Amino acid sequence: MSYRRRVSRLATWLAMLTDRRVRLLTCAVAALAGLLLAAGVALIVRSGSSGGGLPAPGDWTEVSRLTLAALPAAPDDTTGALEPTPAPLSGDDAVAKNAADRFVELGTAAQPFRFAGPPVERQRARACLAAAMLYEAGGSTAGQLAVGQVVLNRVRHPAFPGSVCGVVLQGSERADGCQFTFTCDGSLSRSYTSAAVAGALLHADLMLDGYVFRRVGLATHYHTDWIVPYWSGSLEKVAQVQDHIFYREPR
Repeated sequence: MSYRRRVSRLATWLAMLTDRRVRLLTCAVAALAGLLLAAGVALIVRSGSSGGGLPAPGDWTEVSRLTLAALPAAPDDTTGALEPTPAPLSGDDAVAKNAADRFVELGTAAQPFRFAGPPVERQRARACLAAAMLYEAGGSTAGQLAVGQVVLNRVRHPAFPGSVCGVVLQGSERADGCQFTFTCDGSLSRSYTSAAVAGALLHADLMLDGYVFRRVGLATHYHTDWIVPYWSGSLEKVAQVQDHIFYREPR
C-alpha cells in the first residue's frame, strides 16, 4: 500500500473516531441535562407543596381540610354573623325583596392589604383565603375577588378576628354559627380540579400582595340574592356581584 493511501486511511479513521466521540459526548451531555431537569422539577414540586408555590395537583382537598382543621378556632363572636339565627326569607319572594332594596353610594374603596407575616403564616393565610374564595364563589373570578375583599375588610375591622384564618374560621366550631358556610356544612369534602385550585391560589396571592377589588368597597357582609337574612335590614346595600349582594355597616 502506498504511503499516500495509508495516510488517507489513517485520516479517515481518525475522523470517524472523532465523530463518534462527539456523538457520545453529545449524548452524555443531553442525558445529564435531562437528569438535572427532572431533579429541578421534583424540587419545585416539593417546595410548592410546603412553601409558597402551588400544591401538587389533586392535593387541594386534603391540604385545605388539614390546614383549616389544624388551626385553632377563633373566639366565638357572633357580631355581624353571616349565618342568620331566624329563618331567612327565601325563594322568589327573597329575589323580589332584594331587587326592591336600593343601593347606597359605594363610597371609599379599601386600602391595599399587604401580608407582612412570616412565610409559614402567609402560607396559612393563603390557604384560608383561597379556600373561602373557591368554596364560596366557585370558579368565578369576580366572585372570588369579591369574597376575598370581604375577608380582608373583616381582618381590618375591630368587630372581627385580626387574621385571615381567624376571619374565615370564625364560628366554625359550631354547626350553626360559622361565618362562612363551607367551614361547617361538610363542603370541605368537595374536590376541585387543579386548574380551579391554581386560580384560587393565584387570586389569594394577588390580594395578599395589595390588589383591591373596588366593586364591593368596604363591605363586610354578603348573601345570595335568593335569601333575605335577618341582618340585611340593619346594613347598607352597596353592591351586587353576580348573585351575591354586598353590605357594609351604616356610616
